[in-house]
Amino acid sequence: MKAAFVLGNSFALSAVSATVRAKSVDNGTENAATQVLRESMGWTDMYYDAEVGYLYNLDSKALLNDTRSSAWYAAGLLARNEGNDAEEAAKIVKNIIVGQHKNVKFKAVGYGTMQLALTYLPTSGTGTTRSTRKNPRYRVGGVNDDILYPSYSIPAIMRAFMSGWVGRKLNDSNMTSSGEAYAKDIVTLFDRADILSEFNSGTYAGVSLYALTLWAKYLPPSSLMGQHGADMIGKTWATLGRLSIAHLKNVAGPWDRSYVYDMERYLSIFALHIWTLVGKTDAPINAKPWTMGHKDDFAIGPRIAILAPFHNTLVPKDTLSALRAFPGPHANLTIGAETFSENVIGGPAKNPSSFNPPVVQWSRKDASVGWLTLYAQTEELRAVASDGILALEYPQGNETSTFTFLVGQTRAAGRGTLRAGAMSRASKSVSGSRDICNLLTCCCDFEFWNFTYGMPEGSGGIPQISLSFELE
Repeated sequence: MKAAFVLGNSFALSAVSATVRAKSVDNGTENAATQVLRESMGWTDMYYDAEVGYLYNLDSKALLNDTRSSAWYAAGLLARNEGNDAEEAAKIVKNIIVGQHKNVKFKAVGYGTMQLALTYLPTSGTGTTRSTRKNPRYRVGGVNDDILYPSYSIPAIMRAFMSGWVGRKLNDSNMTSSGEAYAKDIVTLFDRADILSEFNSGTYAGVSLYALTLWAKYLPPSSLMGQHGADMIGKTWATLGRLSIAHLKNVAGPWDRSYVYDMERYLSIFALHIWTLVGKTDAPINAKPWTMGHKDDFAIGPRIAILAPFHNTLVPKDTLSALRAFPGPHANLTIGAETFSENVIGGPAKNPSSFNPPVVQWSRKDASVGWLTLYAQTEELRAVASDGILALEYPQGNETSTFTFLVGQTRAAGRGTLRAGAMSRASKSVSGSRDICNLLTCCCDFEFWNFTYGMPEGSGGIPQISLSFELE
């Protein structure tokens, strides 16, 4: 309870002070960041339940209220600071604190901030129980199906910050040292290739950058997070800049965890960062962000805007240029892929729907983005991306193995129109050991064609397939 109170009030003060400082930072960010703040708040204002001091659920679920978006909205109220904004923000923060579960015997399922843990058992006050209340390190990746590994970048980075920052505020050496231990594992993994382990996701890169900004801005130089946060932000942006395709307004694959096949149709927090850097017109975002898939994340706009004057000073100049004009020769067709060998199917999140190890993107005739990705079905993949060719192989596969490709449908094509809908402007040829079937379905708010290539019955050898692409 005390930790949550400190966190809420400190971030509230940070919101106000950061917005004030934005007026004196000349890095081209102020106007765009203010626009993100204003548009996000203009939308969430419509969902504010002034009677109780909470936002209604952004999916309009029978007048239910929502904690996460309410916390983001409170920061926006303080940043905007007009009329009774500050009073309403204080009301929200108090409501969030009061809403936390304080009774250790309460067994209902809730968010992590709302009770000690989903699996917490309210036994007697034994030494073990007291230890779990004191030290959250009992959450270890792989224990009780937990996936909180350093390679699962977003929750790992945010957990390290929360433990380290709150620990310092409460003068709790146990929490502080835990945060530093988490951070050490994250930094060590990052330094192997100067990139986040949860690689290149339009959905989640923005959250990781937000969390790393908290490292760099709010933790002291004595902290590993304070020492490495800014450098990690710069190197992450350098890679993302090389993979951002400005005129397609998309980030090239592969993606370790993403639901974004077209960033102009599915809202990503990464796009909000880009908006603060180059303006809305050149950012990968629809003119009406609240109409996009995953629109609820638009409510975090104030947080991104508040941190932008600091965060954007850490973005390399080459990256900023690339966000405006893609410098590469492969402007209208990109192929990206990664080879992997893991003991799970579905990448860091163990989710085949979000793991996209090979991705092909192209510019359609109507200027929209065409895309193709492989649906994850195996623990090991060998992939080679070259000029116009994607070659894939299952080293552990057999005659029952299949290659399932999801190919985006255009808005202009009829629902049953395969050729125009699936491969508008791009033609493909396929070689390898395969039979084919296809169907139209949906995944992650997108409609796509499913092309599944299977091994002929009785065939031997390693399953492999090669796709050749050419723009018409």
